[in-house]
Amino acid sequence: PALAIAASMSARNPFMSPFDKRDEADAARKEFATEGSDHLTTLTAFTEWKDIRRAQGDRAAQSFLRESFLSRMTLFQMEDLRKQFARNLVDIGFLPKKFRVSNGLGRGREHESDRQVTSPAVGNGNGTNVHLVKAVLCAGLYPNIIVSPRRDPKDKKAAGECAFQSLKGDVYLHPSTISFSEKKLGSRYCCYHEIVKTSKTYVRDATPVSAFALLLFGGKLKVYHTHGIITVDDWLQFRISAKGATLVKHLRTQMDSMLLRKIINPEEDVTGSPEGKSLIQAVSTLLEREIIKDAPEDVQVVRPYTKSDSMGRVLPQD
Repeated sequence: PALAIAASMSARNPFMSPFDKRDEADAARKEFATEGSDHLTTLTAFTEWKDIRRAQGDRAAQSFLRESFLSRMTLFQMEDLRKQFARNLVDIGFLPKKFRVSNGLGRGREHESDRQVTSPAVGNGNGTNVHLVKAVLCAGLYPNIIVSPRRDPKDKKAAGECAFQSLKGDVYLHPSTISFSEKKLGSRYCCYHEIVKTSKTYVRDATPVSAFALLLFGGKLKVYHTHGIITVDDWLQFRISAKGATLVKHLRTQMDSMLLRKIINPEEDVTGSPEGKSLIQAVSTLLEREIIKDAPEDVQVVRPYTKSDSMGRVLPQD
């Protein structure tokens, strides 16, 4: 899924919205809504198109595109980009040399060079773990993060009506985002692809991500044990127990070390080693169990710190 999502961000939006059928097109897009995420919604549509094309052929796929208001040209462009990105990863050693991605044409209809000649698990072992996929997306888009305001449970405002905080000031969800009309998002935190300015400052293509995703895949961490606070890039701060903070710091250190080993020696199968498998399992489990005893509790979002002591050290905000 990571390759397909990267491809979708490098291509045009595959969802079409004809002026005279805008309501129908919006309703069709919502049928693919996944986790309140624009990126995962596009991924779902792309995957369904590939599955139909593989199982039922081009005629059925074309009918699916018409009913779903999807652009055939854009989906093929995404497929080409997905293959290109896979080849790039093979070239730098992050995927096996024999790895290929299927073009989804079905048995006997794909070119020999497009067949996946390695096991699907090699490049897609955690593809069904939606929490891990969102965390990887968070890592790729960071620091493009927005934070929704604290809201009263009785507040009936749609997400699109609320101002989100970001490093670039207050922003709003663009009306085209899949969660624009939602009353509640899966998380206060969202990563986004781009900002556009019209009558307001809007973000497009947003995905809700958990606090743990930010702590594990975001910026530099600082832990203030006496205050029970952990910060990300002196901007986002969370209350967390000493045990939870220690766990997060340990996992971050181990992930950074593994990535560095892979960069230094691309031929090394770091994820296939017992240590690598255990680390990925630990991170996956933590992300899947977003509500646990030691989960971080968000305190507030602040601009880069200005409060410091006489030694110039940063102090957590009260």
